[in-house]
Amino acid sequence: MRKVGAEMTLIQCPECKLEIDDEKNICENCGFDLLLYKQVYKKIYDEKIRQLNKSEMEKEHPQIEYKTVIAQTNTVHKPRCPYCNSENLTRITSFDRAVNIAMFGILGNKRKYQWHCNNCKTNW
Repeated sequence: MRKVGAEMTLIQCPECKLEIDDEKNICENCGFDLLLYKQVYKKIYDEKIRQLNKSEMEKEHPQIEYKTVIAQTNTVHKPRCPYCNSENLTRITSFDRAVNIAMFGILGNKRKYQWHCNNCKTNW
């Protein structure tokens, strides 16, 4: 990369090695797509920087990655209500089912459900 004047920078085309303006998207000589080349180069460069930062962090704090893995494996997927899409749920326990069956017999409504939505009051 070479600066020419105050506002213009010349770069070398990766295909034909001709020096062209940095602001151009296509090489005037060979038609090489410089815009796509810059995007891919930036993506690779950013990935390399991320890898370097990660390796430096692992050298300084080797336990961080371990904590991250533990945190990712301990995430719990909480179900949503199929009717109102709420996450405000209560699990219907075996004890709740047993009490319901003891009180209402075979007509108890909690014996076949696992969740109760506190928002719309439905069981499923």
